[in-house]
Parts: sequence; C-alpha cells; structure tokens
Amino acid sequence: MNDFTDQPIRAGCGPVHVNRFRIAFRPHALGPGASPGAGLLKALPNYLNPASATTELDERHQWKGQPTLCFHGRAKIRVLDRPFIKLSLPFGKTVTFAVPPMLRHLELPPVHVDYVGAEQEDATGVTVQTLTRHFPKWLDAAAALLMEIGIKALSEAELAAGIVGDAMMPIHGSVAGFGVAASEITELLAPALIAYGTWINWHHFLAGRRSFRIAPAKYFNHTAGQGIWIFETAAVERYDRPEFQMATDYLLGGDKAALGPIWKDMCRKIAPAFGTVMPINPSQTSEGPGYWQQPDGNVMVRQHDSDDLAKASADIRSVLPFHPSLFV
Repeated sequence: MNDFTDQPIRAGCGPVHVNRFRIAFRPHALGPGASPGAGLLKALPNYLNPASATTELDERHQWKGQPTLCFHGRAKIRVLDRPFIKLSLPFGKTVTFAVPPMLRHLELPPVHVDYVGAEQEDATGVTVQTLTRHFPKWLDAAAALLMEIGIKALSEAELAAGIVGDAMMPIHGSVAGFGVAASEITELLAPALIAYGTWINWHHFLAGRRSFRIAPAKYFNHTAGQGIWIFETAAVERYDRPEFQMATDYLLGGDKAALGPIWKDMCRKIAPAFGTVMPINPSQTSEGPGYWQQPDGNVMVRQHDSDDLAKASADIRSVLPFHPSLFV
C-alpha cells in the first residue's frame, strides 16, 4: 500500500469552507527573475507560529514524488472543563458523570497530526492536498493512550462521584436498569475505542486543498502601489469525517475560530521575512470591500461557509484565478 491516499473534498462532510488570508509587503531587493514563491513547500515550516501550529518536512514519506508536510495543531483543548458529562444510552436513557475538579483543567496534548502533499507547484507557490497516511507514528500510541486515560477517567468518575441517572442511581447501581455498571461498559468498549483513537489519527481532519502564493500585487488584480507584493493562502475544504466536525464545533468554536488564527499568524510571519509589511485595503481588490471581512490588522480575511458545493460555487470561482488546482 502507498504511504498516503488523498482526501478529496467531494468525499468530505459538513459545510464547504472557502477562506482567504492576504497580506501586502514591499520586498527587499530581488535579483533578476527571482521569486519568493519558488520552493515554498520546503520553506513553509519556517513560517508557522508555534503558538498555533507547527509543521515539518517529511522527506521519507512522499506524495507524487515530493516530500510531504506533517502539521501539528496547537489548540488548547480542555475536554472535561465542565461539572458534568451526560451520556446518551439506548431507549432514551441517559447517565450523567460528575467530573472531578482535577480533570476539568486537564489539557489535551497535541497528539493529532495532519499530512498534506504538493498537488501543483510553480514560481508563485504551491497547492497542497490533504492526505490520509497509512503508516504508524509514535503519536498514534499517544492518541491511543489518551483514549485509554479518558476511558479510565470515566470509570473512576463513576466510582468517585457516583452516577446521576434517570432514577438517581446509587454508586453501585446499574446503568438505566440494564444491570451493567458504567465502569463495565467502558471496560467492554475500551479495546475498540483505543483502536479507533489510533485509526482516526491517520486522517487529516479536513478534506480538500490549500494554496500558498507569493506574487506581485497585479497577479491578484490588487491595485496597490508600485512594487507591492502579496502573500495569500486560500483553501476550499470541509471536514473529512463527522467526528472531526463535532470535535471542532464543540471544542474549538467552529472552523473559522479553529483555522483563522493559524493562517493569520502565517501571514504575519511570512511577509516580514520577505520585505516591509504594508497597509492593505479591500477597496484595492477586484472583489471589493463587500467581499472581504474586516481586516485583522494588516491581514485581509475572507471566511465563508456554504451548505454544499453547489452553493459554494460562486465563492470557489472567485478564488480559482489566483490559486491553480485548488479545486477539482
């Protein structure tokens, strides 16, 4: 089996997210024919903010003959930061676990990894495809361990705090009259849940593509002053699996809140690396100020969700002239 398979957007689920993040700069002296976008795939690890995400080039595991990029998200997630956890059982029954205070402040470590591979690369930059990997990494063991810890925490929460179910059951009672303690259920499910935690870690949480481009302003039909260049990263993507959609919406406040800081931070790192950051104005773009959201400092932003690909078609068409191979 190959090291990777692609995660096409048409096989994804949930809303279609079209987003663009743009920043302007006046470049340092460039030699004849020089282009900062050339070789951008291998340079990308230098331009992420470690506070939001990191990535490294993987020369060993390749996609279409090119090295891949392995991303690590840095979201600070407290899954158990609530007084109770309510679980739904068959036949309309529920059980509620009291969460011990020490568990409420436990942050998930960044054990999930996302791989992307180059689909198209030229002098202006690179377009990457999200991938599912088919080889193990040590972080898979960490993900399985994290799942195991969570399972044990639920069992221990039952023993430590008791279960409050539909019938206000005592600690030694059965779950919703089924004659099985909650701790027994978690023990029975543990092997399957741990295997699932490993398997899900092989998937990128998004299906689709992202593009990174650096070019003179006129490439983007941006009427900035003479000698101004633009860096823009854009994506057409959706969730790869329903579990990722649930986790992002429930734990991170949705796709815009989860993704926006990562790519705004990249804009703020990459532009100063090539020149002097310049003010940016949506009225100078061919799309006009009605298309863009309120600029975040010197970063211009467009993040828009559509219910399906048909409803996203106009948004997709607006970005394709500047980002070849972004959508197929």
